[in-house]
Amino acid sequence: MNQLERNHKSFKLVKIASQGQGLVYRIGLSKKTNEDKENEFLFNCTLLEDLYIKSRNDEDWSLCDCICETTKCLEGDIQMIESVKGNSLNNLFSNMVAFYFPMQRSGACNAFDYFYLTDENDKAHLYDIKFNNRFQNLNGKRKEIIFEMKRNSHKIK
Repeated sequence: MNQLERNHKSFKLVKIASQGQGLVYRIGLSKKTNEDKENEFLFNCTLLEDLYIKSRNDEDWSLCDCICETTKCLEGDIQMIESVKGNSLNNLFSNMVAFYFPMQRSGACNAFDYFYLTDENDKAHLYDIKFNNRFQNLNGKRKEIIFEMKRNSHKIK
């Protein structure tokens, strides 16, 4: 945390998830391949350090960098030969696209919308992410934190 505070001196920092927290994310391919293969994949992600959001004005919150790793394809026909790491969730997503889906889609994503918090006891499926709303994405978590901060600041006044 001290290094994070030094790197973001003029920001307010709030922890959004802890080291070891599991997440899942979906990679969808818009381009069809010649074979009849799935065009959607669900991957795990493990945070290798605590994840924080930052803001200068208590209104606009963005994610801080956080080392993370993908080790498994949970749904879809991908054999992961080795784990993929990133120094942020966006970087992890981009690295996965570059390594497993080169030239098939953009490596860009909004991590707040693409990454979903999971419990180690829950088995996530694409259906849960797309239609069921069983898991909360990071944007939902961010909104909860902002709501709590505003509610608590009104209590103090």
